[in-house]
Amino acid sequence: MARSEKARIEEDLKARILTGDLRPGTSLEEARLCSEYGLSRTPLREIFQRLGGAGYVTLGANRAPTIAQLDLVGYRSLLRSASLLVAALARQAAEEHRREDLQALREEQASFEAALAAEDPAAAALADHRFHEGVSSLAGNPFLAPGHTRLMIEITRLTVGFYAPADKKDRKQLKRAGSQHGDLLAAIEARDGVAAAAIALQHWDLTREGLDRAMRPEPLPADL
Repeated sequence: MARSEKARIEEDLKARILTGDLRPGTSLEEARLCSEYGLSRTPLREIFQRLGGAGYVTLGANRAPTIAQLDLVGYRSLLRSASLLVAALARQAAEEHRREDLQALREEQASFEAALAAEDPAAAALADHRFHEGVSSLAGNPFLAPGHTRLMIEITRLTVGFYAPADKKDRKQLKRAGSQHGDLLAAIEARDGVAAAAIALQHWDLTREGLDRAMRPEPLPADL
């Protein structure tokens, strides 16, 4: 199979995991996915290995891969470490990036803005994910990047509903997120590491609000 086709299938599985089409704990059945993608077992297993290494799925001996789940300990760790990761990577992206690599980040920001304008929650969530992974890529830090990937998998899955605004306040928050993306991109382009880190932390505060809402849904009415 051509590498580009296998890469396309891998990206599609990632997108389905990030947007909740494949939910945490779901078993990935080889036979069904081979049929769905027109793929033989060997390349599919290679894809599973890469997804497992990145944190999208959990692999185990003699059982089907399952979509990774986030437990309470993991969620607490996410909240404690996120600010450190995003600030460090934003600063390093600003100070260490190569000019020729900036265009990809600009394109992801444009994709994010277009998805917001089109009111496409899944596309916006995926574009946001790619934007932040793009910042991490610009930093070029092999020690922090894997942790950031794990972080963004969970953040994207938990906050995908953030991109389907229910009221004026929600839409204002989305506009603010887009503006912060633009500010972060500008700071990176200017090689202003201090500003980039500060903006990344402001954006994390906004993200955390979305996480809080995702983890504290409105209770059911008591008069059911």
